[in-house]
Parts: sequence; structure tokens; C-alpha cells
Amino acid sequence: MPGDIQMKQRKGSLFTILELLLVMALVLFLASKMFKLYFKGASATSASGVSLSAEGIDTSNAKTIVDSTKKKLDDINTQRMNQLKEADTLR
Repeated sequence: MPGDIQMKQRKGSLFTILELLLVMALVLFLASKMFKLYFKGASATSASGVSLSAEGIDTSNAKTIVDSTKKKLDDINTQRMNQLKEADTLR
């Protein structure tokens, strides 16, 4: 009788260890896929890269994409401010 209790406890703990290993394997697999996508960085496809380059946005890496986009937005903002100043002077 006492041997049966010990055997049931072992089977229960072994099953728990297998569950834990399975969950850990699943989490590690999903984490590896996520990290590959995350660290791959921003990259433009060839079609969008061509259109962005035509607009003056450098698509060589993520930092240049951000910097070029900020510069482009600053230029647009400056143009808009100039247009508003011209509209005020015409009134």
C-alpha cells in the first residue's frame, strides 16, 4: 500500500516535468521566432523602397529611414508654415 502511494506520486511528478518541458519548449520556440522578427529591423520591400527613394527617403536601414522621414516631415512643415505666412500677408 505505501509503495502504491509513492508510485502514484512519482508518476504525477514525472507528468508535471514533461508538461513543464513541453511548455518551455513552446515558449522558447515562439520567443526565437519573435526575436528574429524584432531584431531583423525595419526593411522596405523593393516596390516600397523604390517609391520611398523617389520621395527622398533613404531605405538602407532603420535609422536612415527614420532620419530621412523626419527630415521630409520637417520640410513639409516648413513649406506649410511658409504658405500660411503668405496667406496672412495677402489678407
